[in-house]
Amino acid sequence: MMSLSALDIVIADDHPIVRVGVKAFLAEQPIRFRLVGEASSGGELLDVLHSTEHVDVVITDFAMDDGGQDGLRLLRRLRQLYPSIRIVVLTMLTNAALIRSVQALGVRCIVGKRGLHEHLALAIEAAIKDRPFLSPELATLLEETSEAQINSDCEDAQSVLSPRQIETLRFLRSGMKVSEIAAVLNRSKKTISAQKKAAMAKLGLTNDAQLYEYLQNNFER
Repeated sequence: MMSLSALDIVIADDHPIVRVGVKAFLAEQPIRFRLVGEASSGGELLDVLHSTEHVDVVITDFAMDDGGQDGLRLLRRLRQLYPSIRIVVLTMLTNAALIRSVQALGVRCIVGKRGLHEHLALAIEAAIKDRPFLSPELATLLEETSEAQINSDCEDAQSVLSPRQIETLRFLRSGMKVSEIAAVLNRSKKTISAQKKAAMAKLGLTNDAQLYEYLQNNFER
């Protein structure tokens, strides 16, 4: 049951402009929402939660550049350490398999950043009531992507990527850096970086954190 008092909320995003936007949104509804902490990384978020007396909801970005604290691992830790805190995930993801991976952890309220202000309040309320919420564009993505397609994302990716792009991703999946891959393949760092960026564009990934998540969950070594 939703509390009659304002909900205590912590926000986490590595982009200051997103945090500013979310804070402004919460400030517009002080009777419903109260900001009690903010963080710019997964590590900071865990520190804030440890030091904050009461938190109802965490609103967190899925793909923060956080030196190894990847999105799924962070969500898993939040669920383990703070099972009573509700979680709303903000994301730019367009990969159905990753969205399913988030849901599989029991995090069922996911908001696309493009419709943040329109859908955030609905997602918070759904989280408090332990109900699922997906932004319309994410719901459409899942509806249009069959389970077979989701489960075979690796095969689908390989069908649209060039052999050299696949080769580069396999090396990245193994933990190698761009400079190391360039040395092994006797190519320039610029060439390897270009292959990496082209592969990310084809996969609908916009930053290294999203790429890391994709490789860990949907791409074999």
